[in-house]
Amino acid sequence: MDAKNTHKKPQASPLAKGDVNETKFLHSDSWVLLAVILASKTHAAKLADIIAAADYANHAIIARAELEIGFAHLIAAGYVAETPDGYSVSEGVKKFWQTASSKHRTVLKLWDAVAAFIGVPAWAPRSLPETAEEHFVTVSDYAAAIEVYQQIIRQAMDRVLKPKKK
Repeated sequence: MDAKNTHKKPQASPLAKGDVNETKFLHSDSWVLLAVILASKTHAAKLADIIAAADYANHAIIARAELEIGFAHLIAAGYVAETPDGYSVSEGVKKFWQTASSKHRTVLKLWDAVAAFIGVPAWAPRSLPETAEEHFVTVSDYAAAIEVYQQIIRQAMDRVLKPKKK
């Protein structure tokens, strides 16, 4: 999957202040981190890959604001890095994942482990995070990544639903 980010982004977002000890993570940040872990196992993950992994984990399309805020928090804390090729996780996250993925077999249990790793409370119903900031995920990049992901899903569904020859 490939949706390229074509704009320049600042080094830091005003959403991310302080270090990991000062960052108050949202539960959606654990969803973003899980998606980056899943999508970046072999290479830096593009935005469309992260959206696909988030959908796999939660059967929902992650909102742009959840990505924007999650990246701001996770990058500031050193859990995620943004490169010209996409997003990847830190060595500490990779070590955590080796242990967690050997203990837990379901994606929901792995998500719980990721949430515990970054210290977020258990999920509870609440409003989606909102932000107009576009430091990591612009509206146009998000729309392009969603389109790439939807094209891949449509192609997969066409293969699955293709009538069988008799």
